Amino acid sequence: MADSKMAVSQWSPTFVKELLPAAQKTALLYHLSYLCLANFPNLERIIRSRAVETQLLFGSSDATMLKCILTSENLVQSLFPMLTKAVEKNKPVLAVKFLAKARVWIKEIISEVDRIVEKYDLHNKDVASSTSDVIKEKIDTDKKITAQDHEMKQTENTLNDLKSKLQKTTEELAAVERKINSKSQEIQEFARSITQKSKGLGIFAAIVPFIGLVVKSIYDAVHDPENVAHMKALEAELNNLVAEKTALKQKQWQLELQIIDWQMKSAKATFDRNSIPDPIHL
Repeated sequence: MADSKMAVSQWSPTFVKELLPAAQKTALLYHLSYLCLANFPNLERIIRSRAVETQLLFGSSDATMLKCILTSENLVQSLFPMLTKAVEKNKPVLAVKFLAKARVWIKEIISEVDRIVEKYDLHNKDVASSTSDVIKEKIDTDKKITAQDHEMKQTENTLNDLKSKLQKTTEELAAVERKINSKSQEIQEFARSITQKSKGLGIFAAIVPFIGLVVKSIYDAVHDPENVAHMKALEAELNNLVAEKTALKQKQWQLELQIIDWQMKSAKATFDRNSIPDPIHL
């Protein structure tokens, strides 16, 4: 009898309290897992669900253990003494009834424990599947990062190529403008040389900045085929340079528009890349 009471004292509510550090450690692990996975919506939902399941399971376990303690106390303090007296007074029918009642209590406890064990088994499988979910999420995230980094690299390369083309076009445009200025100077010098030879063209020296007007006036006043041919050659060269400048200006404008477009794409690619959570904690 004394041994039975000692056994009950070992299964007192203090034993349940001793499980509190384990419960606190489990809660801490869930909290750490949540902090690591909170940036992943699917995993966040899973970890929340598992945490609630664990909390409910711990509550059921606590209730079952308390029921075991109370049933043990009833057996030791009430039922067993009555069973002992029934045996001492030679009342086998009453003793059988007490044993049957004890059997019912014990079977109820065993059923409760079996249900808890089954729930723990299912919970362990759920946690294991959560681990698989984390692994899959890491694989998917790594693929997204690789794809996004590739896109960023391609965007950067395209943008650098366009900037290089724009710089080259700008340099070509500057060179053409220098050629135009040089050709205009050559036409002006040729116009001045004609004014020195033709008295009727003396006024042209004052209006040489207007190349078109000078050329037209020379055509109208000069009848020397050689001068006319030379002027036409200079004019053709100037027109070609102006046409080249126009084409380069158009190309420069198109490149600037493309650069703006790809800068927007680059900004979006960078934003998308930064929006991908760091999978280091997975």
